[in-house]
Amino acid sequence: MRKRSVVTAVMGLIVVGYGLAPSVAYAAKPARVFVQVGKDLKGQQADETTCTDYAKGVPTPGMPPMVTTGGVAGAAGAALATGFLAGLEEAKARRAGYERCMRARGYIKVTLAPAEEAALRGAKGQPAREAWFTNFLSQTELAQRIEAAKAQIQDLPEVPSTPASTDGLVLDLAQAKLAEGPANEGGVLLVIPASHLATARLAADYPVSNMLGVNKRGEAGALFHAVARGPYSTQWCGPFLNNSIQGQITMTGCVEAVGDDFKVVNAVGESWLAGDLDAGGFPVDAPPKLEVSPIDLLGPVTLTLALDKITKKGVRLKVFGERDGKAVTIWRGGGNFDAEGRLVVPLWTHRLTLIRRDQGIAGVLTADGDGKGWWSTGTP
Repeated sequence: MRKRSVVTAVMGLIVVGYGLAPSVAYAAKPARVFVQVGKDLKGQQADETTCTDYAKGVPTPGMPPMVTTGGVAGAAGAALATGFLAGLEEAKARRAGYERCMRARGYIKVTLAPAEEAALRGAKGQPAREAWFTNFLSQTELAQRIEAAKAQIQDLPEVPSTPASTDGLVLDLAQAKLAEGPANEGGVLLVIPASHLATARLAADYPVSNMLGVNKRGEAGALFHAVARGPYSTQWCGPFLNNSIQGQITMTGCVEAVGDDFKVVNAVGESWLAGDLDAGGFPVDAPPKLEVSPIDLLGPVTLTLALDKITKKGVRLKVFGERDGKAVTIWRGGGNFDAEGRLVVPLWTHRLTLIRRDQGIAGVLTADGDGKGWWSTGTP
């Protein structure tokens, strides 16, 4: 395991060389550190390594990549094209991913007293910082400080964990229907009934605006749905009204946590199923007031796994949700066939085995999944 400075990682401000954007400015707010009751220095360093890799976009088998307004990879590509501003977006995405990961693993930021911060700044070198942090973790009142910090946290509603869910939908793979025969390009391989991971009603108007004077709002009573875009990233997406020169336009927006703050990001798709995110977003200080429902307020969605293209070595696939004559693509991928002309697409509790035939691509669906999703396939 690579050894990291635990203090550098948790704060991102005492030692600038860590690579994540500073969590807070020196003069703006008191310094804070991530901590967890029962975690020693070695245990926290291991978690920080995991979260740092996740924030850098290091692939994790069986998990979707980190996505924050296009994801780190998208932001990095944009940085090559547009330079400094795109580089800032990449840094923000990494910081947000790191903080989501640490919070998901049970860590809470605790504010340092002035004397504690001064002592940390005075600790020179890795051994001194580690000694400071070990001493900090041993204080008897740490649990009380963590609980006090928890009480100040504003957050989006939590969503349930289910064995077969993706992009805001829970798949009913037991009721999935295979195509009756081999499919050709553009053909359907599998149809899957799905319901929303979680839905909620907006209890009060939720206005947002940016520095350019663009204003929009979510209206009280609007229906939102949760979208899980990564192992540590959940957004709540729904309709936002936006006034323009053409009049009032309804667009889909997704609210996500960014460190201690939030932002609303435009998304393609429909109010009942958000798709890809646009770059940037509207920073906001607080999350929307959402009343989570025990039932699916938006109703069922039909997922279709289609054969997008047949290549020399494999296939390209896509999955889209359909409802009321409209479709929203939520995944694109694929892979190459093995020596026997087969390709396995993992489907959480099931597996879809694609077999190359002279007349097209045939599929076999079996209930022997290993928990991995379709992200685990490659790209031909």
